[in-house]
Amino acid sequence: MKHRKNKKKHSLAKSQHENLLKELQQQILVAVQHHQAGRLKQAEAIYSHVLELKPDHADALHLSGLAAHHAGQHQKAIHLILQAIQVSPKVSMFFYNLGAAYHAMSCFEEAIQSYQKALDLNPDYAEVYSNLGNSYKSLGKMDEAISSYQKAIQLKPDFADAYNNLGVVLQFQGKIHEALSFYNTVMKIQPDNASVHSTMLFVMHYLQWEDGKALFQQHRVWDACHGSGKIGISEKRTVVRNHFDRINVGYISPDFKEHSVSYFIEPILKAHDAGRFNVVCYSDTPISDAVTLRLKGLGRKWRDTFGFSDEKMIDLIRADGIHILVDLAGHTAYNRLPLFVRKPAPIQVTYLGYPNTTGLAAMDYRISDTIADPPGLAERWHTEKLVYLPGGFLCYQPPMTAPEISELPAKRTDNLTFASFNNRSKITEQVIHTWAQILKSIPGSRLILKSQALEDAKTIQQLMHRFEDRQVDPGRIELHGFLPADSHLELYHRVDIALDTFPYNGTTTTCEALWMGVPVIVLDGNAHVSRVGVSLLSTIGLDAFIANSVDDYIHKAVSWGQNVKTLSSLRSGLREMMRKSMLMDTHAFTRSLEQAYESMVATWL
Repeated sequence: MKHRKNKKKHSLAKSQHENLLKELQQQILVAVQHHQAGRLKQAEAIYSHVLELKPDHADALHLSGLAAHHAGQHQKAIHLILQAIQVSPKVSMFFYNLGAAYHAMSCFEEAIQSYQKALDLNPDYAEVYSNLGNSYKSLGKMDEAISSYQKAIQLKPDFADAYNNLGVVLQFQGKIHEALSFYNTVMKIQPDNASVHSTMLFVMHYLQWEDGKALFQQHRVWDACHGSGKIGISEKRTVVRNHFDRINVGYISPDFKEHSVSYFIEPILKAHDAGRFNVVCYSDTPISDAVTLRLKGLGRKWRDTFGFSDEKMIDLIRADGIHILVDLAGHTAYNRLPLFVRKPAPIQVTYLGYPNTTGLAAMDYRISDTIADPPGLAERWHTEKLVYLPGGFLCYQPPMTAPEISELPAKRTDNLTFASFNNRSKITEQVIHTWAQILKSIPGSRLILKSQALEDAKTIQQLMHRFEDRQVDPGRIELHGFLPADSHLELYHRVDIALDTFPYNGTTTTCEALWMGVPVIVLDGNAHVSRVGVSLLSTIGLDAFIANSVDDYIHKAVSWGQNVKTLSSLRSGLREMMRKSMLMDTHAFTRSLEQAYESMVATWL
């Protein structure tokens, strides 16, 4: 009799346990719906409730970790997913998402180990191969990255992300035409992918264009596919023109962090007249860093908006009463151009982050200067009205930890050293040919190149072969990959003259070289992307280093290289030249920008 009662109790307990599991599973399904809709707080609340009832619920631990990852809480995500793995160590997806969280924390070796465990459990997991490639790429292991992406594509021939990632690596290696072919494949699979379409436009600037017409038309195609051609004018709501004491300016950027954009926007944010302008920063930055915290501390209104939908962003911008909304990204990574299409502010401006028109009918103005975009020539290739700032379109803030300028290296070594620290994608075949001619014209001269892509053995080998094909001894070429900021700037202590790239000029790279006392040879081109160097040198009064042809570029490099005495004198005075120019006159520059904003508002009113 007692045995029967125990058996009945056991059966009842088992039934209750099964019912509890079913109930918890139903709750998790509801949480997943919230999760997929972006309602992370609601999802996390349900996951937490499930874990209160059953702390070792593997799915709840994993999904709670995934929600934390999506909310940017990557350390928490790792902790929770590791607990899920302890409960259920044979689930491939757990290791996949663990790898994603490690990657987001820049723990790339740990991410690779996690992805490899996921593949041990499921060798046909295409998404894992694609993410594995991303982690290899982040470590500079390009061969391994390419192999991983190719494996993902073999398993899943219509895998758009893998084609895109493969394009990114090839672009990184300077194989621009090959990269574009893969981006084109993505667009065939996903014609509505505005982000990859933007990437294609950006990468096209590494190619030489005879005039601006063809590239302009490509930008208009983007607008037709993802902008005005897709979203009707009826969606663009107007703002009531009430009287206001201050102009509300909103800056949207994914680059409020250690990024080139921050060197040029920070001085403006510092100098804005708070009595006349109310500034709001919409930070779409995926991961904050020390620069983000510094920018947050400038006293401007700050909104962390990464992950916000366009609808949520529009509501926020309109609630803030923004009069002028400024895009700082153009068609670069993580841009919010689809948001601008819907006209959340009455005046929309693109500035700083992109060297061309956006192509958007909804973008009202683009800020530039008369050198970078010559009047009478540039307007026809813009959907925006060009606004020209006097004295240059850039305001530069040098790194606070920049070392002092050194003595000219050629005085110590009796040999001239050229350098370019621009990324590998900008070093075209014509640039290599030009630099080779310069080296062959000055016996004993050397060339230092620095780019993150030059951490990869195959990329190094391919680049060296380019110089060898032009009869330049590889021993005269010195290559560096990524260097910490201080070491990067100290490398200029070994450089006599910097060489700019073309058709895509350097910007921050050129400013850094000049700040370290190193003059830069630049080539005058036919579009903004090819005239930034001309604008910078003209602004500080260094016109003697501007070449009007490739032959003149070679001639100037050689002739300046033979004038060590003048180079030495120029080196010691370059910082002062920069300080006295509009390039670093923060107050005067910001006043001219504010006057442009005021004119826009006056026209609107």
